[in-house]
Amino acid sequence: MAVHKWWKLSAAALLSVSMLSACGGDGGGENEDEEHENMENEDEEEDD
Repeated sequence: MAVHKWWKLSAAALLSVSMLSACGGDGGGENEDEEHENMENEDEEEDD
């Protein structure tokens, strides 16, 4: 009975980690740089 519980817990943890890694993708790196530059430009304009 306890072994079955651990199997379920292990399977749930594995599926959760798999889902998080699949959804976490690496596609947004370039946009983050552009957004950071835009924020810096807006800060400079507000200082003027």
